[in-house]
Formats: sequence, structure tokens, C-alpha cells
Amino acid sequence: QTESFLNKNNRILMTEEMSVISRCLESLKSHHSTGDIDAIKRSMDSLDLLARPITERIMDESISLALSGKRIGDVH
Repeated sequence: QTESFLNKNNRILMTEEMSVISRCLESLKSHHSTGDIDAIKRSMDSLDLLARPITERIMDESISLALSGKRIGDVH
């Protein structure tokens, strides 16, 4: 799901953001293969922390694009 998100939104993401998230995702995959629950949770928390501001920015851009050219009275 994260990889799909990265591919879909790569035009919005900065190169450094893509790199950091990809490294974090690889770490999560590595911990998953070991079955270390604590390491998996730490990796998931790190990925969430990194991705949250990026997803907020993408959502803001999507909303702005959807509402561009509309007046407040036009929005239902």
C-alpha cells in the first residue's frame, strides 16, 4: 500500500522524501521477515511519523485542485 502511494504521488514528493520513506519501508520489510514484533512496531511508527506530514501536504494539494475555480456556495 505504501509503495503504491509512493508511485502514485511521486510527482509531489521530493527526492529526499522518497529516499527516506523507501529506506524506512525496506527496514520494515526486513524486520517483518525476522518476526521481531518490537522492531516491526518501531519501524511502523517511524514510517507513520515520516509519512504523516507528506500525506497531509498531498491531501491539501488534492483538495485545492478539486476546489479550484469554485465558490464557497458551490461546495456541497
